[in-house]
Amino acid sequence: MERRRQLLEQQRDELKIVRETELHQLCERIVKETPALLEEAAADIFTKNPQLRKICQPGKALMDSYQEKPMLRVLVDQNLMNRYPERFRTIRERYAVQLAALEPNTGAEERASA
Repeated sequence: MERRRQLLEQQRDELKIVRETELHQLCERIVKETPALLEEAAADIFTKNPQLRKICQPGKALMDSYQEKPMLRVLVDQNLMNRYPERFRTIRERYAVQLAALEPNTGAEERASA
């Protein structure tokens, strides 16, 4: 029973990683197709926390910093997902269904082993 629970948790963790990767790929596609959205997201981030501006090297394109700096990438992606949730709904819903399918099994396993 313990092994099965561990496998379910591993599947859930792997699904979450794949979901996050897919969400990031969509963010990356959005900012490449519409660079103004990257500029807006970065401006919003830098307004809220001016210290983060130091992440970007002077004279370097914002897109390059987005691609090279994990912290900036995560913040921009989160900003885009918060501003435009409808663009990410399909991915989120697809993985929510898959993750939910694993949840009852994990709960049932825990109850059975108690």
